[in-house]
Amino acid sequence: MLFLYLNFTQGKTTLGMKMINKDRLISSFLKYLTIDSETGSEAVFAKFLTKELEKMGLSVVRDKIGNVISTFDGDPKIEPLLLCAHMDTVTP
Repeated sequence: MLFLYLNFTQGKTTLGMKMINKDRLISSFLKYLTIDSETGSEAVFAKFLTKELEKMGLSVVRDKIGNVISTFDGDPKIEPLLLCAHMDTVTP
């Protein structure tokens, strides 16, 4: 499970990143799909995500069961955003 806590301000995150770039989003998604992450075997993908989030300047920790938890400080006057997603894939 990936937990990402974001705090936005007027079209940019407090890290100064621009809002969603469609081409970058699709490219990243397709890259993620190439990493095997079947249920119970998400460690490689979790490690990859950890590096990606750290490159973006976010703090990242892994809990004892392998969840990736990433945060960064935002503007305390603005309501935060929590993104929660599964890292595993289901095989047919």
